[in-house]
Amino acid sequence: MRLYAAVMSAGALGALGCLALGCAFDPATNMLICNVSACLIMAVYAHYSNRFSHTASAAVTAGFCGALSVFAGISRYCVSALENANYDLLIINLAANFGLCLAVMIIAGLFLAGWKTKNKGGKR
Repeated sequence: MRLYAAVMSAGALGALGCLALGCAFDPATNMLICNVSACLIMAVYAHYSNRFSHTASAAVTAGFCGALSVFAGISRYCVSALENANYDLLIINLAANFGLCLAVMIIAGLFLAGWKTKNKGGKR
């Protein structure tokens, strides 16, 4: 029961973060910022995940990042763009969301792996 409470609480915080960003940006920009932010958090968390409990891992990954990233919003946006035959914007938005999310996770992972290796070398 504690696991579910942690995931729901973190999910509520992620949804509030998404809502707060939604008030500051237009819908397409909001989706991009939320998705890239969630991917960055996931990459950093994955690097340090061995330091946290299973409950904390589920809360951060499934709860907070799951609610912060708005892939359901992308689906809604894609359907709207298809209905309006706005294919250029559809392709740009999809490429930006998926491409930047993957790039952020890969770059953050490589950076953190290099940083970890560099710091281990200095402690010897």
